[in-house]
Amino acid sequence: MDLSLVNGMVGDKTMCETQRIARVGSWESDLLTNSVRWSDLVKEIHEVSPDYQPEYTAAMNFYKQEYRELVAQAVQKTISDGSLFDIEAIIETAKGNARWIRVSGKSELRDGQCVRIYGAIQDIHDRKVAELGLLESRNRFESLLQTVDGIVWEADVSTLAFTFVSDQSMRILGYAPEEWINKKNFWQSRIHPDDRDQAVGYCHRQAQEGRNHIFDYRIISADGKIVWLKDIVSVIKTDGVPTLLRGVMVDITETKRFEILESLEKTVLDQNATTEHSLKKLLSQYLLGIEQIYPLMKCSIVGIVDGRLNNWCSPRLPAPYIRAIEGLLIGPDSGSCGTAAYLKEKVIVSDIANDPRWARYAHLAIPHQLYSCWSHPIMDSDGNVTATFAIYYDHIKTPDENEMKVIDRAVAILKMILENKKKSEIIISSRSRQQREELKLQEIAYMQSHVVRAPLARLMGIIDLIKNYPHTDIEKNELLDHLLLSAKELDEVIRDISEKTE
Repeated sequence: MDLSLVNGMVGDKTMCETQRIARVGSWESDLLTNSVRWSDLVKEIHEVSPDYQPEYTAAMNFYKQEYRELVAQAVQKTISDGSLFDIEAIIETAKGNARWIRVSGKSELRDGQCVRIYGAIQDIHDRKVAELGLLESRNRFESLLQTVDGIVWEADVSTLAFTFVSDQSMRILGYAPEEWINKKNFWQSRIHPDDRDQAVGYCHRQAQEGRNHIFDYRIISADGKIVWLKDIVSVIKTDGVPTLLRGVMVDITETKRFEILESLEKTVLDQNATTEHSLKKLLSQYLLGIEQIYPLMKCSIVGIVDGRLNNWCSPRLPAPYIRAIEGLLIGPDSGSCGTAAYLKEKVIVSDIANDPRWARYAHLAIPHQLYSCWSHPIMDSDGNVTATFAIYYDHIKTPDENEMKVIDRAVAILKMILENKKKSEIIISSRSRQQREELKLQEIAYMQSHVVRAPLARLMGIIDLIKNYPHTDIEKNELLDHLLLSAKELDEVIRDISEKTE
């Protein structure tokens, strides 16, 4: 607001008309005569009568209490140094109505002494109410976005540069929204290298063609973990041309891991149902599959032979370490695997260096950066421990709920593999001694007791996930699809058994 327009213009008819259009009135306080003058519009804004004669103290009392001191300090400052002030404040009019105004002022100095202060008052009530309404609406909208169980975002369609990212990014991935917005190619650089080209290329092509799209990819979180995201993207167009992308990234890590783990289990169990694959090959394939799903894990299966450890399969454990523990006796303080085999119960060691069960063996593990080890015994149908399944980490770690579920699932599958291989040997041996019809009955029994268990185990796992863990609608639908697929597979197995009995 240019105060030069109001200097000396009180009573100027032309200028008053201009001020009325802009809802701007003038005021003046003569410090020599201690008098205050308001233009007609200022009186109108304050809802006082046309003949109202303001006084300094009375004029200040119109301001709401929370603004009164602010305005008073500004007036005193301009009196002392001639500085300009410009303040938005709320007054309570003579009729009791609250109204937003903008008050501006400066002083006139003569020989270093202030002789008057003057300025303008503008009625900004309607504009301010509209601004505050928009701000409140925006705050409500942003608050709503932050409650979405996913990362809501907006980006430029051409550059894929982010212009908005919700705070959920911090919870899900550990990255602040500012990092996405201020760092060039931040999203692209955090995508897993094996998924980056495909994910970025697919999104860019779909965006340029104006097609909404959904795609899955892995991203590396701030703490180095791999998180699976389902990105649901809408293309916003202006005059028919794509200009913006808006979407939500949903964490589907556990669902995706379950899906991959289920596929791995199905493959291994299908191969286990034949005699074409050796036990060592099956175990190696299964453990490597688990390690791909959980890259920080190092898995191991150790057989128990005459009360001693016998390595069966440890794809990523250091060879010197495997040799060092080969043949060790099981016992109450024999590391994780030896203790688990001895006690016939799960053993969780989160800190190898300081756990008494590893006192005699920690020096074998620590040089190879093996700092935690969880072991679970695998027992046969007679209750004897035949092997242990172990998970190692290169840092001190306690298993979370999902990792415990992986251990339990792995033990169930490994028990099935070992039992199947043992019974396969019996079946093969019987073929050379028994008639064809007897073999057929054994094969039927084999299918009933084992082949049926594979899809049944997956069904039970899916039902457990649906029942005991929270899921988004997208994840729940995917789990239901897996449930239906496993049910159909079980039906096909039952049909095969029925055909063999005919």
